[in-house]
Amino acid sequence: MLSKNINASLGQTLVFFAQPVGNIYDNNDFAEACVKAIITEDIFNKLKLSCQGKGRLLNSPIFEYNNDADSPEEQCHILIWLNLNQQTTALEETGEYYYPLIDLLNCRSKIMYVFSESRKCYQQARDAYSKLEDKVIQYNQFKNQPVDHKLKKFNQWLNEIPNISFNYAHNLSDLELHKTTIKTNLKNYKLYLNKIKRICVENDLEFLSSFAELAEDTFIEQINTDLAYLTPGQNLFELLFDSIRGIVEIEQTKRNRDLEQTIHVASVALGSGAIVVGATSHIDKPPKPVNGNYPFHLHPSISSFLLSCVAAFIAALLMCLYLWTKRQLNSTKKPK
Repeated sequence: MLSKNINASLGQTLVFFAQPVGNIYDNNDFAEACVKAIITEDIFNKLKLSCQGKGRLLNSPIFEYNNDADSPEEQCHILIWLNLNQQTTALEETGEYYYPLIDLLNCRSKIMYVFSESRKCYQQARDAYSKLEDKVIQYNQFKNQPVDHKLKKFNQWLNEIPNISFNYAHNLSDLELHKTTIKTNLKNYKLYLNKIKRICVENDLEFLSSFAELAEDTFIEQINTDLAYLTPGQNLFELLFDSIRGIVEIEQTKRNRDLEQTIHVASVALGSGAIVVGATSHIDKPPKPVNGNYPFHLHPSISSFLLSCVAAFIAALLMCLYLWTKRQLNSTKKPK
C-alpha cells in the first residue's frame, strides 16, 4: 500500500508518466495494467481501486484511480498519464505544468485531510452534546428530589458542565477553522487548475474540476450543516448551568437565612435569661435560718437559674412567633 511506503499524514498522490512501447489497443486497460504493476494486483483488489475519472493533460490521456478511503492515510490516489502525442513530449519537457500540478495536488490533499479532521470534530461535539442531553433529563428528575441529595448532585455538575461546555465550544471553533481552511485551499486549487488549462488548449481536466465541485457542494455544505445543528447547543449549556447555579444559590440562601434566624432566636433567649439573672438580687445571699433550721425551699441561685430558663424559653417562643408571622406577611405580599 502506498501510504506504508511514504507514510504521508496528509495523504498522497502518485503521478505515473508512462511512455508506451508499441501500439495500445485500449488505453483504459493499459492504464489499469500500469496501476497493478505499481502496487501489485493483490493490493489493487484489496484496496478496491477503481478508475474514477479520465481526461487529457497536454493532449495525452490521463486516468485517475482512487479507493475513497475515509482516512487520508489510507487513501490511494494514483494518476496514470500516458504519453501518446509529440505535443505532450514537447510541453512536458518545458516543465511549465509541473509546479501548478504539484500545488494543485497539494491543495487537494489538504482539503481531504481537513475534511477528515472536521468529521472527528463533529463526532466529539456530538459526544459532548449527548452528555448534555443526559444531564437535562437527570435535571428534570432531580428537581423534585430531597434538598441534600439534589444539592450534592448539582454541585458536582457545576464542576463538570463548564469543562464539557469548553470542549464543545472548542470543537465548534475548530469546525469553523476547518471550513475556512477548505475554502482557502479550494480557491488556490481552482487557481492552479486554470494555470494548467492555459498551457494547452487540448487539455480536458473535467475530472479535476469535479473535485472542486465536490469540495464546495459537499464538504463545505456538510460543515455548514454541522454548525447549524450544533451551535444552538451552546445556549443550552449556558441555560442548564445558570439554572443549576440559581437553584444551588437559592437553597444555600435559605439555609443561611434559617441559620441566622436560629442564632437570632438563641441570642434573644440567652439575653433574656441573662437579664433575669442580673435582675435577681439574692443570688449571692445564703438562706436565713428559721427557728434554727434552714427553710425547706430552693436555694436563691437555683431559683434564679430556673427563672432565667423560663424567661429564655418564653423569649425564644415569642421570637419564633414573630419571625413566622413576618414570613407569612411577606409571602402574602408577593405578587401571584
